[in-house]
Amino acid sequence: LPQPQLEAAFGFLILNWAPISSSTKSISIASRRRASTKCPMRTFAMTGIDTAARTSSIRSIAAMRATWVGVEHDGPEFGVHNHVSLPLPVTEGGPPIWIGGNSKAARRRVTELGDGWMPIGQSAEMAAITKTPPLENIEALAQQIAQLNKNCADIGKPAVDVSFVPFEKDLLASGNSTEFCAAVAPKLDAYADAGVTWISVEPASRSIDDFREDVELLSEKMIRR
Repeated sequence: LPQPQLEAAFGFLILNWAPISSSTKSISIASRRRASTKCPMRTFAMTGIDTAARTSSIRSIAAMRATWVGVEHDGPEFGVHNHVSLPLPVTEGGPPIWIGGNSKAARRRVTELGDGWMPIGQSAEMAAITKTPPLENIEALAQQIAQLNKNCADIGKPAVDVSFVPFEKDLLASGNSTEFCAAVAPKLDAYADAGVTWISVEPASRSIDDFREDVELLSEKMIRR
């Protein structure tokens, strides 16, 4: 994939936009841009948060973006006046906002509000638990990304970044990244051709020393320099 680096990502349920806005800004500054904000819509569904609350949370994105550029936000929800949050984020306009979920509604929110999309590779059985549609192979992933980017192009928006946890993620369950790297590295081109721009990895390291070793291995095997 094109990015020769690792990036930290922080996922939030946007239940109170103000502290999240401040926290993600601070993380962005501390990491020198190597951080992004992720809003996982599947988690809303799994925790039973109703549609109205989800909609309100999504609307808070406009308030966060206003805070990150140092301007007032008139609403209609979460209006903020006479309030400035300094210093401003390192990234112009604030940390990128990624929205997760496989549903049409999630993809619509990406088109309208997000900087990136986090589709979820999962079986039909798992989809019954997460309450977002199944996604079971690279071909289906490519089709959904192509449609999403077409929707963006239709409104004059560039193609969005796509972060994906590979279908081979179960190989990490052992706590050893060697098998995972061996399985995923040969498929990086296929993921890239599908439109994936970031590969997300959820290590199952058993200790901080194991984690360091896993990061080194991932860097060696998965990042093309």
